[in-house]
This record gives sequence, C-alpha cells and structure tokens, in this order.
Amino acid sequence: ERKAALKRELAVAEQARKDAEDEVTLELLARAYKGKPVPEDWDPETHPAFMQDPTTQIEEGNAFAIGMDKLRQPDAPEEVAERAKQKGNHFLKRGPRYYKEAIKHYTEAIDAKSGDAQQNAIYHSNRAAVQLLLKNYGKVVEDCNVAIKLHPAHIKAYFRAARAYAGLHKWTQCIEVCEAGLKVEADNKEILKELSAAQEKLAVKRQDAKKAEAEKAKQMLAESKVQ
Repeated sequence: ERKAALKRELAVAEQARKDAEDEVTLELLARAYKGKPVPEDWDPETHPAFMQDPTTQIEEGNAFAIGMDKLRQPDAPEEVAERAKQKGNHFLKRGPRYYKEAIKHYTEAIDAKSGDAQQNAIYHSNRAAVQLLLKNYGKVVEDCNVAIKLHPAHIKAYFRAARAYAGLHKWTQCIEVCEAGLKVEADNKEILKELSAAQEKLAVKRQDAKKAEAEKAKQMLAESKVQ
C-alpha cells in the first residue's frame, strides 16, 4: 500500500510538472502569435521561442532562427565605434561642461578597434578637437599625429596640430605641420592663416634672440675693457 501510495504521489507530481510546462508553453505560444490562430501544422522547432536545435534551423534558412542568431552575435567593431563617436559628438555640442564626457566616448570609439583606418583617424582627430578646447596641447599633438599616420589626407588633423604647437609656442613645428597640410590642400585658409602667424612669431623670436646675443656681446666687451 505504501508503495502504491508513493507511486500515486510521484505520478501526481509528474503530472503537475507537465501541466506547469504546458502552461509556460501556452503562454509563450500566445505571445508568439499574439492572438492569431496557431497553424495546425505548427512545429515548435521552427519558432525561436521553442526550438531546441537552432543550428539546424539556421542551416535550413529559417528566417526566425537567423534573426535571433544575429541578435545574439556581438556588433561589429565598426558599428560600436560609430555609435560611440555619435555620442561623443552629442556631448561636444552640449558645451564645456560635457567635454570630458565627449572625450570618454571618442576614446571608446578608438578602443573599439575598427578596421576602418579613415574612421579611426576621425576618432583621434575629434578627440584632439576637444583636447584643444581644453588647452591640453600635448595630447592634441599626440592624437593628430596618429590621425595623420592613419589617414594622411585628413586635413583637420594638420590644422589642429598647428593650433596646438602655436599654443605651446613651438613655432618651427607649427610651420612644419602647416607646410605638410598645405601639400594635402594647398588653399586651406585656416592652415594658411596659422602658417602666416607662426612665421611672424618665429621671425620675432629670432630677432629677439639676435638682440639678446648682441647685448650679451656688448656687455662682455665692456667688462673686458674695464679689466
């Protein structure tokens, strides 16, 4: 009797488990078809909510299975990078309070390691643009050098590097990067303006240096005569 009772209890428990599974299945089925009649020849294996072997369904061209598989796959680095760049642009446009947030997202775009060299050049150049606004001139030069290496025709990188060198009062380097940029785009007004300003500053610097040398020589001569 005890064995019989135990069997009955196990049977009841098993039936309850099956009933619960059926309830879940019906709920999923209702969601899948949203009130529409379920086809008589409906096969659970053909629907992503029920299929046990999605690989076979993908190989057979099941659109549902292919779509679900694509959703499970990570996005391509190029897509991740572009989304991060757009976020960076958004925060840059919001003004100075959000510059650091913009840098963060441009860095994420770079770290995504896209296979597109031209796009990577843009990410570095965009980050350089924000660093320029923050007067982090050394970081501007670093990013612009990378951008130019990745895409030598990216003219904005030359201009931003020139502005950074000007901010550091490195007039010779500023002239050099301007001249390199003008080989890419000879009539670029912004770079021509930076070049002209740098040449003037360098001329003044050299003139001041000559005056200082002349004054030093005079002083030395005067001291030698006294002796």
